[in-house]
Amino acid sequence: MDHATRDCLITGYESPVSVVALPDIHDRHILAAAVMGRCDVIASQNLKHFPVRKVRARLKNPPYNVADYLNTLARQGLVATAAELEQFAELL
Repeated sequence: MDHATRDCLITGYESPVSVVALPDIHDRHILAAAVMGRCDVIASQNLKHFPVRKVRARLKNPPYNVADYLNTLARQGLVATAAELEQFAELL
């Protein structure tokens, strides 16, 4: 991977690992590295350990359905993110 993709290795993520909360503590380094690397996306099929629905479910006052959630993201300037997430609505 180092040779195929320029700047693919992220260092300095070790200290934030202890404050990252995920269902599986063995996945914390992935999120910490993504934050330190200022990654736009974490691509994973591991929905058990990287829960997507929980983000929307935390919004309780008022509760948001999927359409409301995506509209809110778009209104806040995350138009491209909302558009990409729309194809995964059943996971949200």
